[in-house]
Amino acid sequence: MHCIKTSICMLLLCLVCSTSLADSSYGSKLFGCFEMEWDVTPDHQVNVRFVINDETLSRFTLSPDEPFRQFYLSSETNTAEGRLRVRYKPSKGKAYLKMDSFIYRCSSPNERSYSGILAEFAIPASQPVGQK
Repeated sequence: MHCIKTSICMLLLCLVCSTSLADSSYGSKLFGCFEMEWDVTPDHQVNVRFVINDETLSRFTLSPDEPFRQFYLSSETNTAEGRLRVRYKPSKGKAYLKMDSFIYRCSSPNERSYSGILAEFAIPASQPVGQK
């Protein structure tokens, strides 16, 4: 019985690890009151959306032709500004969605900030970025 429980635990652990390492074509991250959602299209564009309480504040697309976006968001008591980019690395067959900087305030005078890689996704090494 103990062996079966151990096997099930190991199987679940392997499943969680493989899921977290897999390339994702969509995702989201919560920054206080701001939720950022993204999805990657087959032609390597990244659709980005910022939401507060089910209200879309901003929506834009990053692409191989326009990989960088600076933005400002605001609602009644919340503000945010930042720089977001996609770094394409065709030699590695990867692209990275990266927040260069994000400074936000949610219903308080205290600012918070974030910077770092949000997602990694695969691009075919044989297909040049920006071509179908």
